[in-house]
Amino acid sequence: MRNKICLQVDHRLTFSVNTQIKEQLKWLIGTGQIETGDMLPAASQLAATLGLNRNTVNWVYTQLRDEGLVSMQKGKGTQVLD
Repeated sequence: MRNKICLQVDHRLTFSVNTQIKEQLKWLIGTGQIETGDMLPAASQLAATLGLNRNTVNWVYTQLRDEGLVSMQKGKGTQVLD
């Protein structure tokens, strides 16, 4: 990852914070701003940055894993797949 991930959460929107984060990450991966092999921030770090609960970010990462976009390894982090 060349640049810091810049995500935004808007609590006024009608769709969930989870969906907002997930779709932003998918867009960043799809446009190549987050590249294959890049590590996503630790869930606790991203949660603190966005002012969210860590479980929210863990849910998003799990959804991305289930969609085949990332791999999650305990103690190693979340890595973007090809």
